[in-house]
Amino acid sequence: MTELQPSAFFAAARDLTAGTIGGMAQTIVGHPFQTLKVRLQTQPSPPRYRNGWDCFKITVKEEGWRGLYKGITPPLLGIGLVNAVLFYAYETSKRSLLFMINKRPDGDPEVWEAALCGSFAGIANSVVSCPVELIMVRLQTQYVTSPDKQLYAGPIDCARQLVQQFGVRGLYKGFAATVIREIPNYMLFFGMYENLKMVVARTTKQRRSELSPPALFLCGGFAGVSAQLAQLPFDRVKNYIQIQSDTNPTYKGVIHCFERVLQKEGHLGFYKGVGPVLLRAFPANAACFLGFEMSVKILNAF
Repeated sequence: MTELQPSAFFAAARDLTAGTIGGMAQTIVGHPFQTLKVRLQTQPSPPRYRNGWDCFKITVKEEGWRGLYKGITPPLLGIGLVNAVLFYAYETSKRSLLFMINKRPDGDPEVWEAALCGSFAGIANSVVSCPVELIMVRLQTQYVTSPDKQLYAGPIDCARQLVQQFGVRGLYKGFAATVIREIPNYMLFFGMYENLKMVVARTTKQRRSELSPPALFLCGGFAGVSAQLAQLPFDRVKNYIQIQSDTNPTYKGVIHCFERVLQKEGHLGFYKGVGPVLLRAFPANAACFLGFEMSVKILNAF
């Protein structure tokens, strides 16, 4: 069996470490907005919250500021792992694609190359993100779906109950919806990021690798906003499928859920909770990309 070169081991360790740091930065900045988004998207009818601001006020009043960070443990640890897998898959596929095309694994990708590698990364990412997000949304919505009863004592208890009832497959409820969401999401995420970096680099007459932290922050933020807007309908469907009753499900699958939402709420129903999404998308994704890029630069210095 052929051994990997040390540089390949270093590249893998670097991408995994930097991805973890980027994911944790993204979670700390964006989790309060994520909580509001999920509660707005999954509230019963008639709605409990009028809008994002109303949801924020009620959450803080009834649960304190900690209510905004409810369910943060799974994503803080899990999104770190998710982003480690995401960026590792993206960087590995990018190096492989560049080597096939240019006979060199390094360099800046074209926009279409970044988008293609992003789709591969999205598929790989789904394996980790599905169980992490399932536990997160169940913790975030347990008081909305059952106001008088605490269903789960915490993330470990939530995972334990799901595995106890349904086996390991219970952690992958909504997996198909997750994959359908992740492919276009990360095609735009990485494609737009590289496109914006290319535009800024040409404007400032720099290489993309020489861009300043503020420039990377802005590129990451705008890339995140575009990706979040595109994936919101798929995310809404995923959340509905993941929080529905395990014993008496409302939706038979992804297509059925799309049809029901469209029938009951129209096209705008897919964009419920868009306010918190947009408020979260820029700072959270900017922090994610900046955390990753800065970590890579620091690790490359060793």
